[in-house]
Amino acid sequence: AALSIGMTLYLEDELAPARITKLLREQKITVFPSSSVTLFSELARLPASRPLDHEPIRLLSLGGSLSGATLENFRKKYGVRPLSCFHSSETGTISLDATGKAGQTVGTPLEGIELRITSQSTKKPVSGSRKGTLWVRGPSISPLKLCSLPPAGKDIPVGGRDKEGWYRTGDIASIDKSGRLILKGREDDLVQVDGRRVALGEVEGCIETHPRVSVAQAEVVT
Repeated sequence: AALSIGMTLYLEDELAPARITKLLREQKITVFPSSSVTLFSELARLPASRPLDHEPIRLLSLGGSLSGATLENFRKKYGVRPLSCFHSSETGTISLDATGKAGQTVGTPLEGIELRITSQSTKKPVSGSRKGTLWVRGPSISPLKLCSLPPAGKDIPVGGRDKEGWYRTGDIASIDKSGRLILKGREDDLVQVDGRRVALGEVEGCIETHPRVSVAQAEVVT
């Protein structure tokens, strides 16, 4: 999509905060997306930084919401607020906080995107701002079959899509009174570490290969 409208892409392997700020300034980057919430926190803590002097610029936190402290520190140092949003490879961008002021949410759904929250126990839609399993439906969801439909009466697995086009993201979420999406965690054992998906089960298995470890348990501490 970027190339089709004449944009220039900069592919950077080194995600060191100092290197990123240098690239933003020298190349006058107008859109910087990153799935690493940690990276934005590190950028906000850089000891020596000054406001970015080019416009427009959009800094997108694709992996979830940013804390109020991070947003405010970022604004003071760079003169711009990162925008929290929710994006996945299978669905594209689902929601966006276009103001940069929506706190712990990832904003409201984009046009054409539908959200549904269902109870983890009853599998039925929940009311109000209760949390549950997040389902997404919209034109941006991959048209390919992500996984086979289960037999009748069986649950749609994480990463699956039902006959009505609802995609099960595997996220636990809620929707506040303003229609903004709040991410609460995962159904499975996949977590994001610096923008990468890590399976806690694999971490446990790796630790248990040590001859002096009999049992390991990996958990997310927030």
